[in-house]
Amino acid sequence: MNLRYLTLVCLVCFGFSSYAQKELVRINPEKPQIGQTVTISFKAKNKDLIPTLLFSYSNFFEMPNSLPLQLNGELWQTSFVVPRYAKYASFYIMQGDSLYRPDVKSHYEIIFYKQDKPVFDTYLYKSYSLASQMGKSADSLKIKVNQLIEKELLLYPNNYAAKLKLLANKMADDKTNAAKYLSEGLALIDQKLQENPTQMGNINQVTMGYLILGQNAKIDTLRDMLLRKYPTSEVAYEFKYEQAYKTKNEVEKIKKLEDLLSYKTEGESSSQSGIHQLLFEYYSKQKNEEKALFHARGVAAVKNPWLAKELKELASTLATNDLALDTAKMYAEKALSIVNDYPFGVIRYFPEYDYIPGYVPNKLTLIEEQKGEILSIIGNIYVRQQKYELAEKTLTSAIGLSKNIEVYHNLAYLYEQTHKPKLAFDSYRKILLKMPVDSVMLQNFKRNYIAYQGSDDGFEQQLLSVQKEWEQQNLPKLQAAKINAVAPLFANVYDMQGKLIDPSFLKGKVVVVDFWATWCVPCIEGFPYMQKVYDKYKNNPNVIFMIMNSGSKNTLQDAIGWVKQNKFTFPFYYNDRKLAESFNINTIPSTFVIDKVGMIQYKTVGFEGPIMQSKLALEIKDLLDK
Repeated sequence: MNLRYLTLVCLVCFGFSSYAQKELVRINPEKPQIGQTVTISFKAKNKDLIPTLLFSYSNFFEMPNSLPLQLNGELWQTSFVVPRYAKYASFYIMQGDSLYRPDVKSHYEIIFYKQDKPVFDTYLYKSYSLASQMGKSADSLKIKVNQLIEKELLLYPNNYAAKLKLLANKMADDKTNAAKYLSEGLALIDQKLQENPTQMGNINQVTMGYLILGQNAKIDTLRDMLLRKYPTSEVAYEFKYEQAYKTKNEVEKIKKLEDLLSYKTEGESSSQSGIHQLLFEYYSKQKNEEKALFHARGVAAVKNPWLAKELKELASTLATNDLALDTAKMYAEKALSIVNDYPFGVIRYFPEYDYIPGYVPNKLTLIEEQKGEILSIIGNIYVRQQKYELAEKTLTSAIGLSKNIEVYHNLAYLYEQTHKPKLAFDSYRKILLKMPVDSVMLQNFKRNYIAYQGSDDGFEQQLLSVQKEWEQQNLPKLQAAKINAVAPLFANVYDMQGKLIDPSFLKGKVVVVDFWATWCVPCIEGFPYMQKVYDKYKNNPNVIFMIMNSGSKNTLQDAIGWVKQNKFTFPFYYNDRKLAESFNINTIPSTFVIDKVGMIQYKTVGFEGPIMQSKLALEIKDLLDK
């Protein structure tokens, strides 16, 4: 048979299979309202493998991205209550290795209604979902996105974001008339500005508008105008706080922050708690108890979703600086009393919905750990008050709840103050088994080793033992999460001399690819740790590092300019977003480790802190050993 026709037959058959899948899923009710319970039913012949519903797009912030289905008679089902802020959701179903969706270019969807009308933003949010449903390279993607935005505007003609998105898309697709569309968009933004130029929520909408149109430079002009024209407004106050926060000279920064506390505004600013927090930390370090306590009261007085965490930090900072220990204990006890409200993950704020916490899969476990950490702070306070029996009892309870670093550190402090260096050494060892690159803990580890041994003889062997044990504990966890996916082709990648590279030099190597951008703070925070891993492997001919500017809001010249101004020695590269899209990146930093045969084995999204140094080094070592 001619292979060309065989391919066509396979595609047609797959199409029929996908079409049949439409009948396998039912959503009840068909037009769910906000606050109603939605039940999704899946009809499958296989009653042994548990299927999972995976949201490819949703704004269900308080729900997990995947929901296991439960067998109910002949149907697999799952139910949930529609959140008050729901806009749109798309999903598919996995059962074993089988993926179920209506067809090859769409997923199942849930549209939410207010009476018989889809809620505001429904089709705008659906337009955002299309890339995950159809794939970013789909030929008809742009057309369908615009059709959905137009559909949204038929339902809600005054949808500000939808109007701007449509104009931005037209600017990109029709260069001849781009200036006209830009002018229309700027007029819309100006109209939004005039609605309420002194209210921060409205100014956020204006700022969003400039970003949609790619007019980022206008944001600075906007700030200057608002500060000049409305100097006593809530908006001006927020901008002044931002300016003060970014001031590098500490003395100038503190003066600006203190001036802001006496600054009269026409509205209530949400930044005052943050100002008090910064001033509290400063005066605590200065051992100025009176001012530190004044600002601590300013922090504790503000009711917000972060209060339990803030109270805990007040207690810890006061204790660490030996200030007002009874007050520190009082703050710790307050934190303990509201620990069930401790903030984990991302908490979003929308003026129309108030605060919305993100989904946390193991919240009960995390709360218990926080109880342990807060108790350990109380134990630390008892040590500083020389109430050693109370301290040991409290810290023993803390260890029973949490094995986190802070708890072991407070326990080690007790042993140091009561002259038990062997027990302190053991506590620091447990810390290093969690964070083997913490330089302060390494110093404490060595100091207590010498204190109980009488010299540093044998200390290097202890360090090697800790490193080996850490690797033995963590390598199986890393290996269990291996991806084993084919790495994309490294096409159109440039070095920092502007030269197009030949990807053949990657063949047979372990390749570390780290996607970043010049504006990405977490990316750059990770570079010192990346540098240490690079220094460890830079002379190994079988390892290649590619610190890859993702092309997100950056040009090649942006990347070259940034690299010239910084002193990192690992090799930088640039690609104009297509490579990042091939790796399915939605967030940076994103780090991939590719094995010698071109398979992605390890992936890390986001900046994990100092542990990335040990973790990445171990991933490389694992692939070199294969």
